[in-house]
Amino acid sequence: MNLENNEPATFIAQMRINEILYFISSDAEGLIKAKELEEHREDYFQDLYDFSFGVGKYDKEYGFSSDTAFFAIEIVSAKSNYEKQVKKQKDKYNRFWRVVNMMPPIDAAVFKKAFIQQVTVNTNRLREIISEHISDLEKIYPDDEEELSFEGEEGARLLGITEEKRLKRMKRNKSLLKELC
Repeated sequence: MNLENNEPATFIAQMRINEILYFISSDAEGLIKAKELEEHREDYFQDLYDFSFGVGKYDKEYGFSSDTAFFAIEIVSAKSNYEKQVKKQKDKYNRFWRVVNMMPPIDAAVFKKAFIQQVTVNTNRLREIISEHISDLEKIYPDDEEELSFEGEEGARLLGITEEKRLKRMKRNKSLLKELC
């Protein structure tokens, strides 16, 4: 890298644009993820009860308590965390629309086309739009934002979603999004 030509700064700026592009894409999927969580809520809660029912059989030396109050608190906490994740996904979806609504109609149309209608859009055009609105987007997506979600192994476990199921749901959800918007 040539420091005189400001290449490191350009590289860092491009990485930040890509990061914001990722956040926007993730936010656009928030409603789908919230609906999936809501769809699996009862199964998840039932699993909590099923697990707690059998744990009383374990010996305390293994680190399990058969105390009913302990399990009740754990279940209430797990349910609360689950509901927070549903709310977080809905908030992300609302944040996506805040981004879209702050843009001029031409740029907003490109984002709707790419993220709601899921039509292939030139990624460079998306990056250009982000670059043009970077100062406003930096206010919405601060550099130190911590991205906690149901993505990754933990999310797959909690949702009980295999890769095959995820792909099938993506197809189904694509049509759902079109109906909602």
